[in-house]
Amino acid sequence: DGIESENLAAMLHQLELSQREVGGDSYPYGLQLILHSLAGAMHDGDPIALLDVDKALSALEKEIENPRFIPNLIQEWLLDNPHRITLTMVPDAELSEKKSQAELDKLAKIQAELSDDEKQKIVDIALALEERQSQEDDVSLLPEVTKDDIPTDIKQYSGSENMIGNLKTSHYVCGSNGISYQQIFIDLPALTDFEQKLMPYFSSCLSEVGSAQRDYLETQSYQAAVTGGIGARTALRDRIMDTHQCHSHYVLSSKALHRNVDAMSELLSQTLYEVDFSEHGRLEDLVMQIRSSVDRGVVNSGHSHAMRAAVQNMTPIAKWQFERSGFAGIQFIKEFTEQFKSGQISTEEFAQHLNDIREKIAQSSKQALVISDEKGIDSSLKALEQQWGQSSATLEQPFSLSASGAAVKQAWITSTSVNFCAMAFPAVPAGHPDSAKLSVLGACLRNGFLHTAVREKGGAYGGGASYNPSTASFSFYSYRDPRLMETYADFLKAKEWLFSDEATQAKVDEAILNVISAMDKPGSPSGEMKKAFAQKLYGRSYEYLMAHRAGVIGTTVAELRELAEKYFIEDNASYAVLTSSNQQDLLVDEGFSIHKL
Repeated sequence: DGIESENLAAMLHQLELSQREVGGDSYPYGLQLILHSLAGAMHDGDPIALLDVDKALSALEKEIENPRFIPNLIQEWLLDNPHRITLTMVPDAELSEKKSQAELDKLAKIQAELSDDEKQKIVDIALALEERQSQEDDVSLLPEVTKDDIPTDIKQYSGSENMIGNLKTSHYVCGSNGISYQQIFIDLPALTDFEQKLMPYFSSCLSEVGSAQRDYLETQSYQAAVTGGIGARTALRDRIMDTHQCHSHYVLSSKALHRNVDAMSELLSQTLYEVDFSEHGRLEDLVMQIRSSVDRGVVNSGHSHAMRAAVQNMTPIAKWQFERSGFAGIQFIKEFTEQFKSGQISTEEFAQHLNDIREKIAQSSKQALVISDEKGIDSSLKALEQQWGQSSATLEQPFSLSASGAAVKQAWITSTSVNFCAMAFPAVPAGHPDSAKLSVLGACLRNGFLHTAVREKGGAYGGGASYNPSTASFSFYSYRDPRLMETYADFLKAKEWLFSDEATQAKVDEAILNVISAMDKPGSPSGEMKKAFAQKLYGRSYEYLMAHRAGVIGTTVAELRELAEKYFIEDNASYAVLTSSNQQDLLVDEGFSIHKL
């Protein structure tokens, strides 16, 4: 029957936004353009034509005027397309164990059929591999970047700060290619323990239900027609000198073409002040969607989950991350879903909890960030004033959270045939003099020892070490690891390696370059402005950043050895692993508490 013209226009609007936006925060924008053009080059087309956005959009604007535009595409590419496959999959709760047993059986069969000469050949190859892995490569054969190539200064992006009505506003001007960005930072209010647990649901539901007398379908259509979507998230950042306190905000964000900034500001306001949680069927769907999504990412991000579990008690932010998006958060979502399905928690009660959270956030203090180019900045600020200028809320009870600091030794059991190991030591906040050098220590151990020990020799897909100032911790980790306790032994051997002759100043300098390259990695124009605003908001002044940079660049191997002695105290270590039930008995013997996902 065709597609309504306003829906086609909304989809074309989304296409225009995606094509116009200058990216670069995830990987370089130039590379994005090259990859976008690659299809044309591969199929004897004109790769440059694929970059001509305006011409393509103009052509599509004319094509969607034809009511048969979408039906014709459906007819040609779907209904008349003779290629078909029907694939039916049946879940098997014992699949992991079957795979492991099949591999063991296969190896046993191979071993039983080996001759003495073949066995000796395997031994000889293993010895040769071990010898090769212990050799020092001649890095002088490669082009080299040195510390002398590091820029002495960092780029500074200055914005303007003023009051728009009652709203404190920061705005930045950059080459945004006709797109304006708005973010509302709301001081996070005090929340009950149960409300804190519901925050992932609140953030997921806030922009996915109806608002301003629209049902959720109408609201979603309107979002697509005038914005690039509405983002809603909790943002906790560490205070640079205090591990027991944190900055806490709730952030609403969106982006729009200049012509839609008025509608974007209005929609952001409606999302907070006029959201409608009364569509209970929609809430039920969203709860089930959230539940179905949690399992998919566990194994793919197993090392990150294991590290969150290991540091869970070290700082308030570490506790928040573990209980919201870590193993504890996953457990809560599963338990809550079962209670929801059984009627122990009704949809009405759930909706009321969400609205209680919304009211607390809506009544809290706010400030805004606006980013646009020279053509759009004035209209963006005017739109912000119209919708948010009369905000006069205050924060009566600020958000607070505490962490015990207690070490843990936990094993989390799920369906996996490999292990994800983590070991963490308490460290220091970002403002401590050791902070810069701890980041170098992580890169040095990762490149100098752990890559070889955990990945090349141990057989894991990956492994490393990193310092995290927000959780005031230093962590070791492995990814998709066939070993378990042997990997923890290698983590502890990293300290021994650091005191050996293999740990040289050259390896430290290599680590310094790694850290600086991550610090200096360019982002998108808008991303750089957001980063500059966040640095100012969270106390990362130019002087602090330069001092941190100098600390990184000046690191010596002797200083890293001092840090290892100071922080790598085995009795203070926390352990966590994501593994299978096959390892449960071993882990109990090693003193791990067992938790099932």
